Amino acid sequence: MAKSMAADRENQVLRRKAQAAREQLDARVMSAPRALRLALERSADEVLQNPLMVAGTDRFTADPASLPEMVPEGALVLLLQGPQDATGALIMDPGIAAAVVEVQTTGTIGAGEAASRPLTRIDAALSAPLIDAVLDRFASNLADGPDAYWSSGFASGAMLDTPRSLPIALTAARYHVFRVALRVGQAGREGTVLMALPVPEQPALREDASPGAVAPDPRWQVRILGTHIRLDAVLCRIEMPLSQVLALRQGDVLPIAQDALRDVRLEAGARRPAARARLGQMGGRRALRLTVVAPQGAAETPQGDWVSTGFSAPVEAPDEEAPLQSEYTTAFLPEDANDPPLEDEMPAGMEAAPPLDELDDVNDSDRISDEELEALTRTV
Repeated sequence: MAKSMAADRENQVLRRKAQAAREQLDARVMSAPRALRLALERSADEVLQNPLMVAGTDRFTADPASLPEMVPEGALVLLLQGPQDATGALIMDPGIAAAVVEVQTTGTIGAGEAASRPLTRIDAALSAPLIDAVLDRFASNLADGPDAYWSSGFASGAMLDTPRSLPIALTAARYHVFRVALRVGQAGREGTVLMALPVPEQPALREDASPGAVAPDPRWQVRILGTHIRLDAVLCRIEMPLSQVLALRQGDVLPIAQDALRDVRLEAGARRPAARARLGQMGGRRALRLTVVAPQGAAETPQGDWVSTGFSAPVEAPDEEAPLQSEYTTAFLPEDANDPPLEDEMPAGMEAAPPLDELDDVNDSDRISDEELEALTRTV
């Protein structure tokens, strides 16, 4: 009897400890309003280098048709672009938008109220760095919680001329809406920010899942899709005997195909095709204009014409004279101020390299496999 009572007391103590541990864990799970408050305050410190204090946050759900009624007159209305063509909205009242633009242009926020004026797309562009930083921090703050599946992957988009366009531009049936009252700068410029993100369907079990299976954790999707991968831009590949490779010295000239600049390959991992592009300039920087994107699951291809084997349809050659346009997906390459602009003619004193098809053929017996080359490298 005494042993049973002692065991019961011990079990009660263990249950209390377990309950306390669960309560501490629940307390560490960040709520969406708190995540947004921290994202606003820390992003303002980083981007604006000015203090921002959140006075209060309201959270509710609404349909797109009711959002225009919540927009203050003269507010800055921006669309948010999300994953799978999802759209959201971020709305700054005129005072907050003017304060953000003021600190971005002058470095400070004046003590008085900003003069009333229509907001333009220049104001939207100046506000974009702060908005993107807030969205990134907001998603990061919620990455380990139950709200991760709907809060990630959003970025600032186009400006709407009128809030009446919101019901047309917003594609979801319901939206998470956050109304935040805040103060910006030492002068304490007051105003509100409204953010609306779509309410998607929560990930569900597959129909063929076993009875004891649990729903996939949305945090894994957030982390995987947020992983950075390396893309290599490959002008061309050249095969030569190992003896020539070992004899290469600084200043040696390697022949490059004449169409190499128009046929740049973007590869991920071990020569896995990601895209085909053309090298050019955009905004004074070297850039790649994507002409073909590899289909998902494209297999690794051997050296040679990976475009013909990695893509399902032939691709027409891009127009050489067409300038790079902003609507094309663009990947910037590292800029070097010493690099000359691309020209059709070779620099003085340097002969044009012959096309690869005019070079002497390389016999199969002269080729060396990747495994043999790696073994030789280890030996050297």
